[in-house]
Amino acid sequence: CGSKMDSFLVIFRPFESLGYLVYRRDITKELVVNFFGGVIVLFWKKYANYFIELRTISKRENYGEWVQWLSDQLEKRGSTLQTKPAHIEYKDWTE
Repeated sequence: CGSKMDSFLVIFRPFESLGYLVYRRDITKELVVNFFGGVIVLFWKKYANYFIELRTISKRENYGEWVQWLSDQLEKRGSTLQTKPAHIEYKDWTE
């Protein structure tokens, strides 16, 4: 179980940090969407119950707060943002 938790944390920590950075406007939502958008939303959907249980047990609402916030923002944004995968959008790109 330890290696699974290590893998979970390797993914979770950067996503949590990205949420706070977007909130502070240190990076744009568009940048996050282009790199991680769908993955962050899927991560939150998969692990939301884990965080909700952790919050309940610990009586602390801030576990996973920024990844939840970011997922919510990206889902709102996703309905208006039309992006094509880079390999399609930029297939004719040259140096």
